[in-house]
Amino acid sequence: MEQRLSVQQDMSDSLQMFSRAMDSGKTFTRPDSLTVTDGEELKVSHIIDGLQPFSQYSLTVACIGDYGLWSDWSKEFQGMTSEAIPIASPYVSFYVEPSGNKYTPQRLTLLWRALEIKSARGIILGYQVTYTPTKQPYLKRSVHTKNQKAILEVSSENYDLTVTAYNTAGQSPSTNLRVNAGVFQSLPKVKGVWASSEASSLRIRWETAALNVTEFAIEWFSFDDVTSKHWKRLNGSTFSTVLRGQITPLKVYTISVYAVYGTLCAPPETIQASLECGSK
Repeated sequence: MEQRLSVQQDMSDSLQMFSRAMDSGKTFTRPDSLTVTDGEELKVSHIIDGLQPFSQYSLTVACIGDYGLWSDWSKEFQGMTSEAIPIASPYVSFYVEPSGNKYTPQRLTLLWRALEIKSARGIILGYQVTYTPTKQPYLKRSVHTKNQKAILEVSSENYDLTVTAYNTAGQSPSTNLRVNAGVFQSLPKVKGVWASSEASSLRIRWETAALNVTEFAIEWFSFDDVTSKHWKRLNGSTFSTVLRGQITPLKVYTISVYAVYGTLCAPPETIQASLECGSK
């Protein structure tokens, strides 16, 4: 959907209006060909189209007469384009944990990476996950979450899964996976995780013996707010990071580090840590 902004200006005298929108150094200038007769006053609305969704623009307005620019450019003002449907699907990885009992459901854990701003084209409000036994499509189930992880109880059979992100404009394209929940991938997990305080932040370090890790996914939350989880992604050659912004004194945090291998991942290594004591 094409994005546009409406510019309105009071006008009098015989002139034309030019509007200018600026975003990240790019300038879009559009003339409005409406001519106003002497002494007449009215408001003119001008549409600037071809803009990016969910983007803020600085706008100015000037007028031109028969012999060139008739006025100075107006004071800059801000305009924001509306959200649009996300254009990319979440990148999903998974692992299956055996229950150890054929009468107890397996746990299928899905992790996905947050969409980049340009792909999200708005504020992602949540994610929808569907999972359907391949041979029993009438047992299709759906869950909604604001987290970047979902834990599903499944049987030892094939499942068709979809994951979509959504904002106020609609849903993203879906990521589609077929998972055999009866097959358990034994992938190397992170060997150890340590945390130490660094000013008002926590620095965490970890080790791994695996050479083919594509990413590390870090999840953390405080004991008194388990619904507010934070995530960070790092490339597979990075073995430390600093958790900033959501770390508060006198709170204990659960920190998990997942080794990601493309669409597969290993179970996490998890610790508790605080600014006062580091890892416990």
